[in-house]
Amino acid sequence: MPESFYIKDGDAWISTRATRGPWSPDHQHAGPPIALLARAMEQIAGEGFRFVRINVEIPRPVPIARLQVTATLDRSGKSVRYLSAELRDEAGTLLIQATGVAMREAEVPMPDYELHDPVEMPLPDQCDKFEYPFKTFSSEGYDTAMQKQHAKGEFLSGKCAVWFRMKVALVAGETPSALQRVMVAADSGSGISMLMTPEEYTFPNPDLTVYLRRYPQGEWICLDGLTVPHESGIGITTTHLRDEEGLFGEGLQSLLINKRA
Repeated sequence: MPESFYIKDGDAWISTRATRGPWSPDHQHAGPPIALLARAMEQIAGEGFRFVRINVEIPRPVPIARLQVTATLDRSGKSVRYLSAELRDEAGTLLIQATGVAMREAEVPMPDYELHDPVEMPLPDQCDKFEYPFKTFSSEGYDTAMQKQHAKGEFLSGKCAVWFRMKVALVAGETPSALQRVMVAADSGSGISMLMTPEEYTFPNPDLTVYLRRYPQGEWICLDGLTVPHESGIGITTTHLRDEEGLFGEGLQSLLINKRA
């Protein structure tokens, strides 16, 4: 297994086989490239600003290839900053685009309140190992680069919770940030809460939106996903994002559902 999802090479990024997704031997799982775009925006957001929302659009599959990343600070205010980032192949084809909102952090006195999150989630060391029951195209890829522990729910029931932890770095020689740990995992919400088997249906998500009220603590990210499909061939996945201290954010994905011939 490679030690990272990506290796820096000049102004480009070399994708390692750890990025390989379960649907094609030639394409990446969306998690690693989304995290790479989050990293690029994070680097220019500025001191004292924290991301509260990242919205991602995925117009086409990402090849396991040499890639280009650009990031821009679009609007810079005293309290809120708006950023964007793009992932392209060497021919200049747009693969993923992302936008982010970062807000200033400050000490603000708050009244006593109780977070309305009654779910008691077992911690990773209290859970069994989670494995997808279907075969992937390689013995190495995103699936093996992420450690997964089954917390709650039943796979293929539409509601399931799984703990994720990165076993490799996002970028060679770097320790992943809290934001990167969230974004490398968040796109898997629809994967763990799927209702239909990939042998019978395809259900790619062309987008992902993540809201964060705080950054997670520690290496483990829990995705507590709920998928609701419709006969129109469109579905929605809602994912509660948790760490070992509790709820810290939400994820939302739309699904394009088709039955295989």
